[in-house]
Amino acid sequence: PVTVGGREISACPTSVVSLAPAITEAICTLGSVTQLSGVSEGWEHPDLSTDLPRLGTAATPDMERLLELAPQLVLAPDTLSDTVAAELESAGIAVAKLHLPAEWEQVSAFYTQVAQAVSGLTTGQNNAEATISRLTAQMQQIRARYTENETPTAAVISAYSVAVAGSGTIADQLLTWCGIENSCSSNPFKSEELAAVQPDLVFCAVQEAEAVQADAQLAGLRIVGVDLQFARCFGAQTIVLV
Repeated sequence: PVTVGGREISACPTSVVSLAPAITEAICTLGSVTQLSGVSEGWEHPDLSTDLPRLGTAATPDMERLLELAPQLVLAPDTLSDTVAAELESAGIAVAKLHLPAEWEQVSAFYTQVAQAVSGLTTGQNNAEATISRLTAQMQQIRARYTENETPTAAVISAYSVAVAGSGTIADQLLTWCGIENSCSSNPFKSEELAAVQPDLVFCAVQEAEAVQADAQLAGLRIVGVDLQFARCFGAQTIVLV
């Protein structure tokens, strides 16, 4: 048995539901996707079957489908309400709440918790360590592409007309680790300020790409629409995006 998120898990589950994109990304990166019987909405991964049930979000889970599915384990962010967790537990469904990483230093511990929840204490620990080592090596390979005189710059628009990913955010740290300089140090979004720093790349949400490209002040900048959950998730797919 292993205790994860304050919940003791007595045996490796064969049926797991993830209620957070970051948890789903971790499970896929760890190679445990076959144990997933359902995921939250808002994050797609090439390893996920299109037939896999999408069960709402941690804030608004589809309780009817969740209870009908009856997974052995639900992995959720620690923001999941106690009421929802209690209802699932009363139906015989184990619920483990995990603190999602907000910075690189928390990623290893997060992966360890997820891996141990789905694979057990020892196997999970070994898998998490091997996975983090692999991801770190991939990031170092990206970093090695650039010399000190060729460091590319980028900006991440986390919400068009509202905010960019500034210093200290996980998106900022991911760019830095990959040898890319974040052009934006503060959070408020201002077209004229972004245009002034002239980043080599501007990442934005796919659904906002058209509006960003139509912004006259950003004309000439290379705009790349991506699934911006990568600003809150960390895994193999995230590194591919960068």
